[in-house]
Order: sequence, then structure tokens, then C-alpha cells
Amino acid sequence: MSMDVISLENKRVKVGLKETMRAMRLGSVKSVLIAKDADEFVTRKVIDLAHTKGLDIVYVSKKSKLGDMLGIDVATATAVIIE
Repeated sequence: MSMDVISLENKRVKVGLKETMRAMRLGSVKSVLIAKDADEFVTRKVIDLAHTKGLDIVYVSKKSKLGDMLGIDVATATAVIIE
């Protein structure tokens, strides 16, 4: 699934590896967002936990595109949409 066209500026999100993992562990996540150009070292833990929790994973083409979608001025490898 890809969300390259959708803006997420008005959604409740957590950005970055630590915040993504924390939110998934707490169970308040609707979807996981992962940049395809992110290092596997960074994304592997997120993907594994998302599969364990049964969460939808949405892949975005680039880290910079994910940052733009979230309305932040930096690129990011991972983020989550909060319920």
C-alpha cells in the first residue's frame, strides 16, 4: 500500500524510531508508515513488531516524502498514525 499523495498533517502521528516503537508497544497505533529508502537496520524492528501486533504497514517511496506528508521539515524513516 502507498500513501504518497495523501497529506497526514491533520492526523495524530508519532515520528521516528523510538516514538514509533513506543506507540506500537502501547497499542494505540492505527497504521505504521515506513520509508522504502530507509536502512533495513532501522526498519527491521518496526516491521517485525508491526507484524506481531497485526498492524497495517504503509510504504512511502522516500524518507523526505514521508516527512513532507507529515508536515515536518526533516526526512524520517518511520512514523505511526495514532487512533
